[in-house]
Amino acid sequence: MTNFPTTVAALFPGAGLTAADGEIRVPSPLDPAPRLGSVLGVDLWVKREDRLDDLGCGHKVRKLAHVVAHARAGGATALVTTASVPSSQAVMVAAGAARAGLRAHVVYCGDVQERPRSAAGNYLLVGLLGADVTWHEHTAWDRWPELLADVVARLRDEGEIPYAVPPGVTDWPGLLGSVELGLELAAQLPADGRTTHVLTAAGSGGTAYGIAIVAALLDLPWQVHGICLGTGPAGVLAEMDRQHADGEKALGTALPGPERVRLHDGARGGGYDRWGRAEVTEIRRWLTHQQTLLDPTYTAKTAVGLTQLVAGGIVPRGARAVFVHTGGSFRTLQGAPALDSELGNLVRGPAPGFRTPAAVPETNEESPA
Repeated sequence: MTNFPTTVAALFPGAGLTAADGEIRVPSPLDPAPRLGSVLGVDLWVKREDRLDDLGCGHKVRKLAHVVAHARAGGATALVTTASVPSSQAVMVAAGAARAGLRAHVVYCGDVQERPRSAAGNYLLVGLLGADVTWHEHTAWDRWPELLADVVARLRDEGEIPYAVPPGVTDWPGLLGSVELGLELAAQLPADGRTTHVLTAAGSGGTAYGIAIVAALLDLPWQVHGICLGTGPAGVLAEMDRQHADGEKALGTALPGPERVRLHDGARGGGYDRWGRAEVTEIRRWLTHQQTLLDPTYTAKTAVGLTQLVAGGIVPRGARAVFVHTGGSFRTLQGAPALDSELGNLVRGPAPGFRTPAAVPETNEESPA
C-alpha cells in the first residue's frame, strides 16, 4: 500500500488550514458493484458519500464541515443559503448551523418553485431544524445571488454576522471537502497502476475538480469525468476556474488546473432539477441491481452519463470505474409531478429490461475540460 497523505493539512503543509468542524462518518465506503458492473460491462465500484450522515446530505457535508470551521473562525453567527424545495443543501446548512450553535436562514427561489401547502421531505426537515425561511415563488433561479445578498444585508442590519453559503458550497474552503474525498479514495483503491475512471456529478464542478487535484498531485492513473447537470461544459469550466484561483490564493501555492476534469454534456436532459424517463430508468436499475437509491437531480443523471460513456467507448469495457454517489437520495422519496408521471408510465408498461442507450456525443471533445 502506497503511503499517501490522508488529510488536507498533510497534503498542503504550511497552509495553516483550520480543522474541519462536523460530525460525519469517514471514511465513506467504497463498495464493489459486480452485478450492476457486469450488466454495464465495467469493473464498477461505488463511493458511498451518501453514507456520511443520516439526513442524506451526502458529499456536501464534507464541504460544509470546512465552511463551518471557516465561518466560526471569522465570528459568524448565522449561515445563509439559497435553494429549491427538494434541496439537501438547505437541510445540511440548517443541521450544520444547529449543531454549531448558529442561526440558519434559507432563501427559496426558482423558476417553477411554489411554497408547499404542507411540509414534506427536505422542506419538512429544514423547518424541524429551526431554520428561518424567505420565499420567492416563480423567481428565476439565476437571481439567487442578489436574493441571497438581500438576506445577508438584512441580517447584518439586525446585528448578526452572516456567512453566505452558495449553492453547491462552491466558495472557499468548500473545495477542501472534495480534496479530502480524493485522498480517501486514493487510500481505498488498489495501488496497482491500473487506469481508473472516476465519475461524479458536475453542477459547479467542485467535486470533480477536488478529486482531480488529488490525482494530479499524487500522480495517480485516474481519469476524472464530470457529468454536467444544468450548466454546460463552458459554464462548469468557468466555475472551476474560479475555484482554482480562490484555492491558490487561500493556500498560497500552485494547484493543478481544472482542465484535468473531462466534462460531458449528454446527460443533462431537461436541465437542472428537471428529469424524465432516462433518470427514472436509472433509479429503478440501481435499485434492482445494487439496492442503492439514486436521486433524480444529481446521481441519476450521473448514472445516465455513465451508461452513455460506456456505450460510447469513452469508458472502455472492462475498465475500472468508480461512481461517486454524492447523496441527496431523500429527495427521491419526496415526490414530484414529473417523477410521479414517469414512474406511472413505467409501472403501467412492462418492466423494462436493461438496454444501453445510444451514446450522446460530447460537446467539448476538442478542448480539455
